[in-house]
Amino acid sequence: MNRLHIISAFLLAVSCAGLSGCFDEADTEVKDFVREVKARKAGKIDPLPVIKPYEKFIYTGFNARSPFDALGNEAAGKAETTQAQGTVSVSIAGPDPKRPHEALEAYSLDSLKMVGILEQKGEMWALIKDKAGTIYRVTIGNYLGLNDGKIDGITEKGIEITELVPDSQERWHERIVTVPFTEG
Repeated sequence: MNRLHIISAFLLAVSCAGLSGCFDEADTEVKDFVREVKARKAGKIDPLPVIKPYEKFIYTGFNARSPFDALGNEAAGKAETTQAQGTVSVSIAGPDPKRPHEALEAYSLDSLKMVGILEQKGEMWALIKDKAGTIYRVTIGNYLGLNDGKIDGITEKGIEITELVPDSQERWHERIVTVPFTEG
């Protein structure tokens, strides 16, 4: 074991001697580089940019209608882009998720046409034609269209429907739409 200690001490001494030579050479290179950089002529430093002072902005549109709120009655007739005019009213509860859907709720209102009316035992019925040519008979209280549209009235001029539409903040509004009578 003594021999092992002597060999490891010898190897340690040789390694330290070898490394000291590396440090001297690296140290010299670093010192030369520092001297070279210090000997260079100093460059010109650009002045700091001028900072504009903060300009305060006072918002005065607090009383104006938010562009993110639903349209009110002042835009009546402009809210509906289908076959009719519509208005939007105040927020209400949303559609009943438990209500079974009717066949005509699978169609958008612009794909449906009112093609006739029937009166049976004092009750008015409208005849609705889809794009495939199938004719359906509906009355007040039936639903049609993609927006939970409930039929409120039937006249010779058309069907009055109240739809439930969400706004950008997921509040529900009623929109009254008329599907006009069209021949054919």
